[in-house]
Amino acid sequence: MVKILVVDDSESNRLFVKEFLGGLGHTVIQAENGSVGLKIILKEHPDLVITDLAMPVMDGAQMVDRATSSGSVIPFIMISGHVGDMKELLKHHPALLKVKAFLKKPINLKKLEEIVKANL
Repeated sequence: MVKILVVDDSESNRLFVKEFLGGLGHTVIQAENGSVGLKIILKEHPDLVITDLAMPVMDGAQMVDRATSSGSVIPFIMISGHVGDMKELLKHHPALLKVKAFLKKPINLKKLEEIVKANL
């Protein structure tokens, strides 16, 4: 059984992704920010992490950086409304180089399914 962690400060976004991926047969766990997400990554070792970029407490880029620095090899998918200008994003968040795929909000479910399948 595949375990996917969804990290987003928006409860409605988390539930939307959880319902969709749960319907595909995946087990989905949730976190409301990168700090909680990092704790879950280190404890539960999910098979895949889908995270928002902009969140309070700890953003998605910081979570990815800390998780990968601790030795995690879990694939990360970044969801953001700011995916358009990748050069600018990478300048401010170099940890994003460790992300396997990017998905722009609003989420295209067919694209999400393709990205999840490609990274499991």
